[in-house]
This record gives sequence, C-alpha cells and structure tokens, in this order.
Amino acid sequence: IIETLSAEAIELQVQSYLLESGQRVDLARYVVENRDRRIFKLILPPQSNIQEVLVNKQPVRARAEGKQISIPIPKNRSSQVQVRYEVTRDFDQLNQYELSMPSSDLRTTNITWDIFFSEQRQLWSWDGELSEKSGSAIPMDSMNSFHSLGSQARFHYDLLSANRAPLKINLSL
Repeated sequence: IIETLSAEAIELQVQSYLLESGQRVDLARYVVENRDRRIFKLILPPQSNIQEVLVNKQPVRARAEGKQISIPIPKNRSSQVQVRYEVTRDFDQLNQYELSMPSSDLRTTNITWDIFFSEQRQLWSWDGELSEKSGSAIPMDSMNSFHSLGSQARFHYDLLSANRAPLKINLSL
C-alpha cells in the first residue's frame, strides 16, 4: 500500500528581521500542494501576534484556536501561504536570541530560514538543528524598510514531519 498525502508543503521560507529596537518580525511563506484539504494549520512561536495572512497574495481571515491558527486553502491546486507576525521578547540579553519557527500540520520539505540583523552586529555563534547555508536573500517583506538590515545568516533543513516540534535556533550577535 502506497500512502498519498492529501497536502504537503513542498517549500518553506522564513525570514526573521531582528530590529535594533529588540522587536522581531517574521515572514513565513509556504508553498502548499493540496489535493483535498480545506484548512492548513499552523502553530506560531510563543508571544506572536499575527499581522497578515495571505493565500495566493490575497488577504484571508485566519481563525485562532488556542495556540493554533487555521488558514483556509483552495482544494486541488498549489497555493502560496504567507503569514507575517511579530514576536515580542524579553530584553534580559539583547545579544542573545532564542528563535523558533512555526510548526504545521503538513509534512514540509526544502526549508530555508534567513535571519536579517543590523550591519553593526556580527553573528558570533549559533546552535540548532539546521545547517548553515551559503548565499544571500532579498527581504520578502516589501511593506517595511527591512532593507536597512544589511547583515544576514542563512540556514537550511530538509524535511519536517507533520505536527513536529518547531525548529529552533539560538544566536549570539
């Protein structure tokens, strides 16, 4: 018996913007191949506030159910799901960041996480399950002036099973 998935995220690109104010804004973009599901479920990192949810570049109303958000997706097609959210954090250690990525109810492949920060900072160390990846990215978020964050680090992960604990990374800047 061969199992076929009713939906799968074939790509996930997350961009985290670490602002000098200490604020963090994330943009997560999933490419979802869907056969027969109506809802895509995400769990955002703790202390997150959703700013925008788009499906195929159109605003949609996501429904919060506790820590989980449900996003309507069209059946029988590939869709781009984009979620922008802000993460508040404690300011105990301004140079230390404990970041986590959203988790979803879909198997997810080809994961890239770009972390942007000020040119006045340098990535001193990091640890987590991801591997560092060469290359650079252009900020996906055109509504904000994140282009001023001139430094970045890029990480990669191959495959996440559905409903898995979120990927995390610790940074020292």
